[in-house]
Amino acid sequence: MYHYVKNAGIVLTALFSFSLTVFADSYAQNKNDLLQNQAADNIVKVWIYFKDKGAQDELQLNKAKQLISERAVKRRLKVKTEETLYDLSDLPVYKKYIKKLKPFIEKMRVRSKWLNAVSIEIKQIKLDSLNQFEFIKKIKPVRGYYRRVEPDNESPFKKQISVFDKTDGGLNYGNSITQLAQIKVPDLHKMGYYGQGVLICMLDDGFDMLYEHIAFDSLDIVDTWNFTTNNASVAGGGHGTKTLSTIAGYAPGNLIGSAFKASYLLYKTEVNGSETPIEEDYWVAGLERADSIGADITSSSLGYIDWYTYQDMNGDSAVTTIAADIAVGKGMLVVNSAGNEGYNSDHNTLMAPADGKKVLAIGAVNSSGERCSFSSVGPSYDGRIKPDLAAMGSGVVAASSYSSTGFINSNGTSFSCPLTAGAAALLVSAFPNSTPEQIQEALRKTASQANNPDNLLGYGIVDVKAAYNYLAGIDPNIPSQPVLAQNFPNPFNNETTITYTLLNPSGVQVTIYDINGRKIRKLLDARQNTYDNSTIKFKSGNLASGIYFCQLIVNDLSNGKRYKKTKKMILLK
Repeated sequence: MYHYVKNAGIVLTALFSFSLTVFADSYAQNKNDLLQNQAADNIVKVWIYFKDKGAQDELQLNKAKQLISERAVKRRLKVKTEETLYDLSDLPVYKKYIKKLKPFIEKMRVRSKWLNAVSIEIKQIKLDSLNQFEFIKKIKPVRGYYRRVEPDNESPFKKQISVFDKTDGGLNYGNSITQLAQIKVPDLHKMGYYGQGVLICMLDDGFDMLYEHIAFDSLDIVDTWNFTTNNASVAGGGHGTKTLSTIAGYAPGNLIGSAFKASYLLYKTEVNGSETPIEEDYWVAGLERADSIGADITSSSLGYIDWYTYQDMNGDSAVTTIAADIAVGKGMLVVNSAGNEGYNSDHNTLMAPADGKKVLAIGAVNSSGERCSFSSVGPSYDGRIKPDLAAMGSGVVAASSYSSTGFINSNGTSFSCPLTAGAAALLVSAFPNSTPEQIQEALRKTASQANNPDNLLGYGIVDVKAAYNYLAGIDPNIPSQPVLAQNFPNPFNNETTITYTLLNPSGVQVTIYDINGRKIRKLLDARQNTYDNSTIKFKSGNLASGIYFCQLIVNDLSNGKRYKKTKKMILLK
């Protein structure tokens, strides 16, 4: 459900927050692409970009604001001010322009407010008729690619011998312990971070067995949408089932996802079938919907290359790349597979949007930490390190898309991507005010080859525990030990509130003493996680006026340390 934003004070931004100059090529320059091997009556799919958004006034912007959820506003405020919270990229495509196009087109596919463009289906013979419209900036083909069959994509589940404790931290990870322990996810699970409070968008080919598989029994689904059929049913694809399970699954003894307590937006953006290319316009539409609802992270194991060249992997050319960078600019972390195109000594083998300047591109390693031969390599065409990070992409335990109780071993950067996105979600759980740039910096600077990055695995294998420590060290608001706040109100009469903060799962005792050290009342004696309620109401009852003390004792279960904190309280009746 959407929560609409009302009465937000906004200053109309005079210019787009993103540049359309990267789309400077004209219709004429793209005409050969569109006409090549096409009969006049053939229907083609094209992007039509507009020069402006028509009536750009305060009233129109206020209408656009109503489509942005309160959660999205809160996320944007991490990277924007109240004055820059909205801009012209939030305005819808101008309706009058679309109305003028309708007599010429066969089908309206996607309207992109960020790109100020629409993707349509049109007969080849009618393309020249669009030259009459001065509001058209340019026309380009809708791009796509045929999914590469990932190596041994769905092999029968194999028992593994792991060097890790499968019940590490009280959770029974089964064989999924290997893929999680390699990037230190269980360390943060032991600290009480499971992705709670984080909203993650998954863009994929569909999610079969979503309501049947045991790995998804406790999955919190906020929204689903199928952009290929324009309805809420996202069935009809097994790849999404598998990628989702590696981040969100919870089936103790078999598979536990890296962020199994996060909430999810599940979007089907690919038309199934090896004959049909994945098309970029649906991907962009999914990302824009995720932004409006308030997604914190997008994990995408899709990519686009067949209609692009390695020179186009420059961070500025592919439509999905541009949209992904816009999303990050609005406060969303975008994590994408680097691709399964392998190594080429002459040039990069990336797939868009992994080439994005603000996108985290993820390569694949095996359980021993060695690069998988199929994992795409950089650099981006403009010379940036790519991929950015790496995680396990060989023999990854995932849910089967055919059996409600089955599990399989899967290969591909499709799986290293959601594992990493889940690790990032744990950091957002721990540091909810962190920006995408801060999360990226922490992950890059603490990965396995941070001091010597290359274009095979970027900054190396993720170490999310080290990234947590990095963020804790640079954030002055993060305490180094449990905190007992002063009760409020103080002095108090009938009731006061006691608040405390934990760093890790702990045994907690809260006790009230009088001025002579006599125990008056034990308010709490229990095990608690960091996200549990840390507020207690204390009612004075028949106690006399005077000075009392609240004592907090914390036995930290992650490091064995014991902390004692005391605050003076004054009761006045």
